[in-house]
Amino acid sequence: MATSRSQNPGLLGVYAILLAVGGGLLIADLSSADRDWWDVAFHLLMVTGWSGALVQEMRLPKAGPVS
Repeated sequence: MATSRSQNPGLLGVYAILLAVGGGLLIADLSSADRDWWDVAFHLLMVTGWSGALVQEMRLPKAGPVS
């Protein structure tokens, strides 16, 4: 019997923190005078991955009351 997974508030928080850190690193890379393309590409890929994971987790149904 398959059970569906519901939102995990702790996991949402972890994804949000990782997305904020990745976004900060991406902004720092873009504002740096001696930026390298692989740093920017890596941090852009990281931000894309964490934002996708956060959206996927947010689309899950919220946990209902336990009966």
